[in-house]
Amino acid sequence: MKRQQLARILTLALCLGIWWFIFSNSMMNGEASTVRSDAVTGWVNQLLEMLGLGTVGSFLIRKVAHFAEFAALGWSLALAADCWFPSAPLSRRSGLAVLVGAASAAADEGIQLFSQGRSARLTDLLIDGAGVLAGLLVLRLLQWLVIRRRHSAGER
Repeated sequence: MKRQQLARILTLALCLGIWWFIFSNSMMNGEASTVRSDAVTGWVNQLLEMLGLGTVGSFLIRKVAHFAEFAALGWSLALAADCWFPSAPLSRRSGLAVLVGAASAAADEGIQLFSQGRSARLTDLLIDGAGVLAGLLVLRLLQWLVIRRRHSAGER
């Protein structure tokens, strides 16, 4: 199998895994979601207390989770776009990743409309979108640093 084919398969699998994680959490009913969030909040607070940093509430944990899971999605979508459309301009590959990420955020909130005890929130949609952008931007920054480093190493 060629390297490009393997990269395409792996990036697709990564995106599918992240979508599964996001959407399976959105399909939980409100009670199950609260139980999971409270458990994660407990773990985070134990760690924070061990570090002497105090505690945080479940609301903050939920919002950070939204941001983090969509940052991972933005990263993986940008990577997948790079592997699937390597000859397309960077702006188009990045735009595609943002578009698919935004559609995923909208779908995520839509799923919650049909999950008992859950609701869709515009703020969560905005947090999800910001996460997609952050993941994409971190990937692009790291790619730029690698290219810059390779270029400067070649000049020596």
